[in-house]
Amino acid sequence: MKKDIDLSRKILLFVEEHSPPEGGLDKPLEIDGYNAPTVRAHVDLLIKGGYLEGRVMSGPNGINVVDIRRLTNLGHDAIKAIEEESIWGKVKRGALQKGVPLTIDIAVQWAKAEIRARLPHL
Repeated sequence: MKKDIDLSRKILLFVEEHSPPEGGLDKPLEIDGYNAPTVRAHVDLLIKGGYLEGRVMSGPNGINVVDIRRLTNLGHDAIKAIEEESIWGKVKRGALQKGVPLTIDIAVQWAKAEIRARLPHL
């Protein structure tokens, strides 16, 4: 499987939108254009990366079930940095132009730098 930074972002945004205060999801995690095994594998990476709280259950055929409890504080901060399409696009274009491999961690840090650059200097 190849890591898909856009899928990781879509999963975080989905969880934010569909996670009630008591935790869990109010609808099944389905992302248009991606099959269930790929989505589950990316959820596993986001849990291991500290962006989501949850657990993954694997069997002989790979990941069978993902149980997402909620976004972590790191996950909420990541969403705030990468949710705006203009910033997300600028980060992706910048990485492509510079030949930089883009991970979720790098994308979030780059987006935060873009946001800081837009703030007035006090």
